[in-house]
Amino acid sequence: VSAPGAVQQLQFGYHAQWGLVANAHNEIYACDLYQGYAQTNFLVGVFPGKLRNLCASVTKPLVFAAGDNDDIFSYDIVKRTPTTRFQGHRGTIYSLDLTWDSRYLLSGGSDQTVRVWEVASGKLLATFTAPAPVRAVAFTDFTEKVWFMIGLENGQILWLGKL
Repeated sequence: VSAPGAVQQLQFGYHAQWGLVANAHNEIYACDLYQGYAQTNFLVGVFPGKLRNLCASVTKPLVFAAGDNDDIFSYDIVKRTPTTRFQGHRGTIYSLDLTWDSRYLLSGGSDQTVRVWEVASGKLLATFTAPAPVRAVAFTDFTEKVWFMIGLENGQILWLGKL
């Protein structure tokens, strides 16, 4: 997989079928690794702002992108189009994560909030306020409930609870 310009983010998506790369021009490229098209890249979409994070679904042909423009965008890799715009953050979104089944999206950012979204509808399900900007978010699915934790700019790591 390659893209014009400096590489910013790399991800595998949809059962490792897609290799995804975002470049310094905020463009998201993909190649179909199952079909042997590793040398044939195509443009999935262009993020409207400074792209800081990619998160790819392992169960659906979707990739999520976030950055400096307050919003998260999902893109359909096959159709090469944006599908959903997740609105609610104020400021840079530093981190994204998905549950293993891609039902929920977790985001954290400079506005000191962690947000939980329903992927299918784009609906904001919950907002948690943190004591500092949120630099990292992660889901874990090891029990019947989904737990998540966050990493803050001040060095703290917090378990926030379960869905």
